[in-house]
Amino acid sequence: MSDLGKVLEKSKKDLAERLESFNNLDVDECLECRLVGAGGAILTGIYIAYVGKKRHQTAKYPRLSRVPSVVATACLFSIGICRLINFNPWEKLNIDPLKIFDSPESKSSDSGER
Repeated sequence: MSDLGKVLEKSKKDLAERLESFNNLDVDECLECRLVGAGGAILTGIYIAYVGKKRHQTAKYPRLSRVPSVVATACLFSIGICRLINFNPWEKLNIDPLKIFDSPESKSSDSGER
């Protein structure tokens, strides 16, 4: 096996190990990380609400202009609160959002079948 082949094989193994550790979601995050993430999401929601209110006052169709900002604000507030209390909604619904990051070996075998 050439040197390039050895390097590629080693990088594949390293990637598989990193993805395996990444898929392990049982790790609790530190309080500071949750505060920064939640604060960022909530402050972004406040900003969108503020801009939506200003746009609502000057819009030709005020009711329609308010809907996107209210939806975005509600989503960001929900994400911020979930992040703050360390609540993972995907876990409660038995959904694995990181399924696309499965090991590279399984993807290569799937593509070979087609």
